[in-house]
Amino acid sequence: MLSLPQRAAEEARLTVRGAMSDQDAIEVHKLLMLMGDEVAVAPVDPVVVMEDIYNLINADNRGAFLMATREGKLVGVMGLENTRYRYSKEYCIREVYLFVHPDHRNGDVLGALLAEARAIADMVGKELYVTIANPNRRRGRTEKVASLLRYQPVGSIYALHPRN
Repeated sequence: MLSLPQRAAEEARLTVRGAMSDQDAIEVHKLLMLMGDEVAVAPVDPVVVMEDIYNLINADNRGAFLMATREGKLVGVMGLENTRYRYSKEYCIREVYLFVHPDHRNGDVLGALLAEARAIADMVGKELYVTIANPNRRRGRTEKVASLLRYQPVGSIYALHPRN
């Protein structure tokens, strides 16, 4: 049996897992709607967002949604899509949604989501592409984040995690 301090530490621990249920989809949707309020450059359609979530969760080999939770609360999400390069028959893993709740930034959430995405890409032997673009981000912050994560810049708004 865990002691009270051990139980508190366990509850405060960050957990990253794949979204699988209808309830997971609803929780992811709520966080993505907050993302839309913060960073969207076009009107966010809640139905389109839910369709994206269900397609990534349910379609065979289409992708996945990673959920970062702390104390039972969803604090970050990352949508991954198994997609073909536009110019090739080869496939890669591409991030299509990435958002950390404003109350949980500057901590371990982003790093944990990216580590899990890298592990998935490595497991299937594919490159991982992550967009690091936010119109509200301070100047120079995108490059700093990419550098800290040891990502290789590809163009002006993307970062690449090369295959091993």
